[in-house]
Amino acid sequence: MKSLYVFSGISLRIVFSFCLLLCSAAWGASDKWIQDRGFLNTGLGDVSGTVDRIDHLKVRHRVFPQEIRAVLDNNLNYFRDGVGVEPVSGFPYGNIEVDRETGEIIGRRDYVKTTYISTYLTILLEMSKVGGEYTTKAHERIKKVLSTLFTLSGWEGLLHGGHYILKDFKNGTDTVSTANNSKLVFTLMAIIGAYNDSEDPVRQEITQLASDLLKRQAVGWSKFYDPAEGLMHKSWDTKLQKFKRHTTAFVEEAMPGVIAGILLTKDLGNAAIPETAFTRLVLDITDYQLTTGEEIVSLQSGSGALYYPTVPMIWLDQEKFTGDAFRYFKNFVRAHNDFRKAHNLPFMLSACTGIHGGYYNFGVPALSLKKENTPYDAATPRTIGLAYMVDPDVAIEMALEARKTFPQIETPYGWYDSMNAAGETTSTIKTLGQGLLIGGFLAKETHKDMKRYFDDKGCTKIMNRLYKNYKDLK
Repeated sequence: MKSLYVFSGISLRIVFSFCLLLCSAAWGASDKWIQDRGFLNTGLGDVSGTVDRIDHLKVRHRVFPQEIRAVLDNNLNYFRDGVGVEPVSGFPYGNIEVDRETGEIIGRRDYVKTTYISTYLTILLEMSKVGGEYTTKAHERIKKVLSTLFTLSGWEGLLHGGHYILKDFKNGTDTVSTANNSKLVFTLMAIIGAYNDSEDPVRQEITQLASDLLKRQAVGWSKFYDPAEGLMHKSWDTKLQKFKRHTTAFVEEAMPGVIAGILLTKDLGNAAIPETAFTRLVLDITDYQLTTGEEIVSLQSGSGALYYPTVPMIWLDQEKFTGDAFRYFKNFVRAHNDFRKAHNLPFMLSACTGIHGGYYNFGVPALSLKKENTPYDAATPRTIGLAYMVDPDVAIEMALEARKTFPQIETPYGWYDSMNAAGETTSTIKTLGQGLLIGGFLAKETHKDMKRYFDDKGCTKIMNRLYKNYKDLK
């Protein structure tokens, strides 16, 4: 393992490791499960005639590669109302359960995390560019979701990590994290970038809602900065009333929160988060030997999961920002694909549902900063979208191979969240997994919207300064 330091004031070697403590049973006693036979009986009345109901989603023709359009259209189906989206609130469920024998939906979890909302809004933003009724319905839904966000619980304008849709959006955690909220921040920025110059009054209204949501968070973000350490805290516990841990590494889930905080507080004078909170982050790399014997240098992440370096790329054009250092990203995906083939896995390894339940942070051991990793029992199709942003050919090949070899991965509502080498699947389809799978293919379009926001709001020069030291790595 090697740690690359891009801030000259640091002389100590920092090895940061982290793991999502998500190894408990997936269906805890507090989970709300609803049996489905048609529409849900949510206590909210008949929803079959809901005016803004979305029964079909669509993206522009150029967005999905022709070779796997059928795969992506199938997974996009998850976000239909009454399937993966609760039709009255307009918010996605946390996941659905499917009977593997009959293919019927047998349960839904009504707990939605802030990150899930962000990926859903990113999909709706793309759908709003299709035209006709797709644009109208996407506009209505985006406006509805954004309006509801103002009512959700949190701290200083930032949201709690998750909420129960069918319990009046009661928060399900005491944690307000920069990781969850940063993805929402970037999604709101993309919406503003896409609609900012529009003369359409609906788009202007949506832009105002997104702008107001960002403005009310700015002061809150500034409080996450710890001047004593020169770093940002990862989260605030609203019950214990204290901050927890610091963001120290470039490849970790909370890294985008540092960028979000810097951009949102740039006009707050002395309360602005300094750019050094980002430029001090350590980029961990390691030597990795492929099965061919070739030695490469790759990124490292807390558990070796594909998730951490790739998810921010849905919103941030890391290839542009990191320049030559993007080779470490490419080698990370290359190493993952090499490991996948060597172990006859259908997909690459990342956080996902275990075959027999639970949620685990699976990764390639040699790419992990941890001394001990959770033994993997499954790989996840969400890595198709994540890998696509780094190596499109590898991602498409992986998707086509899996569909041909393991047709049981597919349901009418999208692909199961995980599968092992023997072809066994979980019964779960997760909103996060579907959002990341689709989001990876929308990234190039989302990057255009982000660029417009950065240019319009005076953020482009800041982004270039933040990444300069990483871009100059040799």
